Amino acid sequence: MGKVKNHHFYVCSHTHWDREWYGPFEDFRMRLVELTDELLDYLEDEPEYRCFNFDGQAVVVRDYLEIRPHRLDDLRKAVTAGRIRIGPWYILPDEFLVSGESFVRNLRLGHRIASEMGRVAKVGYLPDCFGQASQIPQILLGFGIDSYLFWRGFSPEHDPPELWVEGPDGSRVLAYHLHDGYSNLAFMPHQAPPEVQQMWLDRSNESDWSDLSGLSDKSDQKSAVRWSVRAKFLTLKALAERQVLSDGSKVHLMMNGFDHMRIHKDLPEVLRRAQEECEGWTFHHAAFEEFFEALKAERGDWPVARTPMRDTARDPASGAYILDGVLSSRMYLKQANARCQTLLERWAAPLETWKWLEGGRYEQAFLDRAWELLLQNQPHDSLCGCSVDAVHRDNENRFARCWQIGEQLLRRSQTAIANRMDCAFAKSGEGVLIVFNPSLRPSSQRVEAQLQIDAREFAPMATAGEAARKIRGVQLFDHDGREIAARVCNIRTETTNEPHAPDERGLVNHRRLIADATFWADDLPPLGYRAYRFRFVNQPTNRSGSLFYDDDTMANEFLKVTVGGDGTIGIAEQGRTKEDAERLPRWIDVHYEDAGDCGDSYNYARPLNDRVVVGLGCPTHVEIVEDSPGAAAFKITQRLDVPESFDFASQRRSEKTVPLEIITQVTLGAKSRYVQFRTRLKNIACDHRLRVRFNPWFELGGEEKLSVFAEGPFDVVQWPIAPQHPDPQHWIENQPATIPQHSFVDVSDGKWGIAVFNKGLPEVEVVREPEPRIYLTLFRSFGWLSRTDNPARKGSAGPELATPEGQCLREMEFEFAVYPHPGRWDEAGVQAIAHEFVAGTSSLCIAPHAGDLPPVKEFLRLEGDPNIALSTIERSQDGEGVIIRLWNGTEHNREGRLIFDRPVKSAHRVRLDETVEEALTVVRQREVPLKIGAKKIITVKAVIAARAESHLPLSSRKH
Repeated sequence: MGKVKNHHFYVCSHTHWDREWYGPFEDFRMRLVELTDELLDYLEDEPEYRCFNFDGQAVVVRDYLEIRPHRLDDLRKAVTAGRIRIGPWYILPDEFLVSGESFVRNLRLGHRIASEMGRVAKVGYLPDCFGQASQIPQILLGFGIDSYLFWRGFSPEHDPPELWVEGPDGSRVLAYHLHDGYSNLAFMPHQAPPEVQQMWLDRSNESDWSDLSGLSDKSDQKSAVRWSVRAKFLTLKALAERQVLSDGSKVHLMMNGFDHMRIHKDLPEVLRRAQEECEGWTFHHAAFEEFFEALKAERGDWPVARTPMRDTARDPASGAYILDGVLSSRMYLKQANARCQTLLERWAAPLETWKWLEGGRYEQAFLDRAWELLLQNQPHDSLCGCSVDAVHRDNENRFARCWQIGEQLLRRSQTAIANRMDCAFAKSGEGVLIVFNPSLRPSSQRVEAQLQIDAREFAPMATAGEAARKIRGVQLFDHDGREIAARVCNIRTETTNEPHAPDERGLVNHRRLIADATFWADDLPPLGYRAYRFRFVNQPTNRSGSLFYDDDTMANEFLKVTVGGDGTIGIAEQGRTKEDAERLPRWIDVHYEDAGDCGDSYNYARPLNDRVVVGLGCPTHVEIVEDSPGAAAFKITQRLDVPESFDFASQRRSEKTVPLEIITQVTLGAKSRYVQFRTRLKNIACDHRLRVRFNPWFELGGEEKLSVFAEGPFDVVQWPIAPQHPDPQHWIENQPATIPQHSFVDVSDGKWGIAVFNKGLPEVEVVREPEPRIYLTLFRSFGWLSRTDNPARKGSAGPELATPEGQCLREMEFEFAVYPHPGRWDEAGVQAIAHEFVAGTSSLCIAPHAGDLPPVKEFLRLEGDPNIALSTIERSQDGEGVIIRLWNGTEHNREGRLIFDRPVKSAHRVRLDETVEEALTVVRQREVPLKIGAKKIITVKAVIAARAESHLPLSSRKH
């Protein structure tokens, strides 16, 4: 070793365990059981094999014990002793497609399982995620984790792998960048440098270097072992020498493992040989925590890397692709994930909490089960849509089961609250509609509801059919008796049964009168409800609205929408001030654009000779489908003739075309500041990408003024426009042009901007030349998991397997909206309005009855800065209080107040894992003032008085 002394090498054995990928879950589980059986048996036989790191996940424990329950004690013994390390995560998630709350639930469940087994591995281990999200440091620290291992997204030119990773709020964790990947000591001796391999060839006749492939059954096995150990030792030595030159400290991490790799049983002997022959060096078979403990002791002046990190690799040998096409692969998975997250975070958990505070049972076990199913779909190979078809069929099933649990919880909690409500304002023969608002602020929006009433209530002496034939409309009133103009359609009768409420005849069957209704609801209470009464009548009740100028234009006080016969959709501002009345109105053009895709599940690739089909001038039919006081809507049917497929032999889209019929409903609410789009289609073409293009036909500021912000997990991130591609000499993948987003993307020059909202459509691109444009991806179709000839990437990103269901030959529906606004996103309330669009409202119909809750009620209100965003509301894990998680995605400090509907005994600021940090002040019995720093996540735990103690009505509070 010569001049180099006192270096310490931490060899961390591990397996990177994809729960499902190029095979379905049960296939991979069989391999997992084999690996774990072998590991547990070997740990019993070999005390010198100190530690195995199980990929930072705890789900493997449950997957294994479902098949080998009798080995629980063996596994718990190994985990408690630190010989097997699991957690802190439940699964290794994709970082850009999941919500901030999903990270919290992921770490919470991972900690719970690992704790039950005896020990949690407290290292933020994210070795294979496709980039690093901005708030990872703050999230990790929220669970007491101050160290972090990662690979993709960071491409330093010269920096050492030891660094501080800093989030936008200033939170820092000590990190090690896996610059050589997570397998830099996995393939001994095959990873040996060329000079070592040449040494084997030169000495191949010596018994200590015998070629294993030439051994017969009677060969000297000891010689083979010496060959293996000697070759592996020399590989280890050579790789260690190389790592000494690249690392910035004298503490080095060597990753002894790879995808689904089983253990190296001769590793203890290899390390003994290294310890004996490498003077001045020490080799430790270690856990990740032990490596970081040694690194912290170095106290180096490490560089700082700031999140988010989404650079593709600049080192051609690293293979650290970003694989940005996964943002749009199998878009139906992203939509289902977003729907389930919204259901659990914004509806099921908050309403379950409210029900609990009113004296009901809190269904923690069902909420946990729904979250577990959802989390099982959030690993990068699952949610990213880059696995074989069988995997994604399983994903759809899990999403459906998660949705079923969430919907049942929501309906039951709403019913429990509704059963407490005093409906005496409703008359005989009427029904009661309750509209719930999940926001912490009052909301006014268009409501879509299904009105239902028992047919016997409408006409006691008539059959349901006779009753239905008499009905012509529905009248809707608020609880004070004021009639609400509603659009009613599809009046019908349906038979329903209640299998859980049998009478003496068995199942209870009901004939119900049902009507679909839409109306504009003003001032829905924050995290509360407003009740309405309705009755079916025998005369028409629909009234035309006042939003249509003519057959092709609708407008309210804020916006004007014009639909052309050639497929153009134009959105213009309304209500200009006197100062700018002379200028032309700002105008946004919206249309569809279809282009070819010769890529794969990982990377979109535009063909060199592409044929782009634009939804302008194509056959179009326009009709008015809603004209009411609450809203106006067009239905636009367009036919795009798109190439049937891509011919990989000729590298061209096919000459043969197939029709892509796109049906879009464009809706403008009476007082809405945004225009809603609901698009339906059936895709029958292959190898293409369909996007919506938003063109602002007005001048935004120059390049230096134009900014792009998009919501991510617990943050609103400013992204570069059209980042520069790597130097061709170091190119392995195109720099991502697309931007990940959650509920919105916003483009602004500081004076004026455009926000595009979406429901589960996470891929967007912003183009600056020749003029600013926004592209929202609806879906893309492909037929391969990975292709070695993908022009967007050098080499393969996975097995070259056919995935015909990746073509998305199915019916699909998409929802998005456009919000033109003055100023920047944080000056125009973009995020609050986007969250209102995504969460919407929920409604329930009940029969009139007496109760002790009023017909209009709020449970919790957030007053103050509109840029404070709600993540979720739930019961605390100790069952004693209410958790309210909020976050500030802006670069400025914000202030607000939580106002409860009943007295608050105590309030504390707690970490994400609910460890208490500081007491908060409670004023006027019910109010908790808050200060939230720039880019900060804040979790409040409030202990609420029992309902009997809540004697003051909410309306009597003083401000």
